[in-house]
Amino acid sequence: MGQISQAFDHIVDNKEIKELSVVLYADSFFCGFWTGLGELLKCEFLSVSDFNSRFSEWKNEFPGISVNVVSTTMPYVHIAEDMYNSKHFEQFFKGMYDLRKCKRKLKELDYFVSEPIYTLHYLDKKLIESLKEIGIPFKISHISTSMSNYLSIHNCNLIVYIQDNKLHIASHKQDNFIFYNQFICADVNDYLYFILLVLQSFEIDYQDEEIHLGGEIDRTSKLYTRLRSHLPTLMVIDDLFSTRESLESPKQVYFDLYLSQSCVS
Repeated sequence: MGQISQAFDHIVDNKEIKELSVVLYADSFFCGFWTGLGELLKCEFLSVSDFNSRFSEWKNEFPGISVNVVSTTMPYVHIAEDMYNSKHFEQFFKGMYDLRKCKRKLKELDYFVSEPIYTLHYLDKKLIESLKEIGIPFKISHISTSMSNYLSIHNCNLIVYIQDNKLHIASHKQDNFIFYNQFICADVNDYLYFILLVLQSFEIDYQDEEIHLGGEIDRTSKLYTRLRSHLPTLMVIDDLFSTRESLESPKQVYFDLYLSQSCVS
């Protein structure tokens, strides 16, 4: 999750900003402002209650801006394209999720860039209707879709993303999507346990396979030291985008903004 300490503003001229990336959490959102050349010049961490007012302001401040939205929330399911039928949207969740809390939410479908796979998920109706009413063009993706797209774009097989106390893992094998899930972790051992569980379950050689790591983790942390001691091919992805000035926080903590900017299909 984006934090206030990660916020910065390097904008000199509002005309520079062409894209806005938004990452939706349960009750907050992280947003990044990008140039047409993919340079991140500003980011903010805000409450969902500010969503409508801030987007109205941004439409006037940054004329012509487009928006990419990534949702990190549950529920979600992945369905082969040839199995999908819009009339049975809810049935694909049956036995896995209680959908009673989703009755007032919008059904959303997005797709992987390199495979005929759909992600079905739900979005806050008020937020999406606000974007439509404000009149800003936007695209939406679930984080599982964006992480799989990342693997396809960067030609790798495993991406690990840490958000607050939540661990997201997506995996490909022989260029095909095989897994995505998110796990709640109470301590450093939980992160290692779930990563190893996925690697072993899908027979991924983690002594040789490069593992990309992004999110709220620092190379000096106890968590990173613990992971690195068991995963020698772990690679912190901190070189995916450029900024105008140096940042106080390491670039991997903005990985979710990069996913929203570059991996929404």
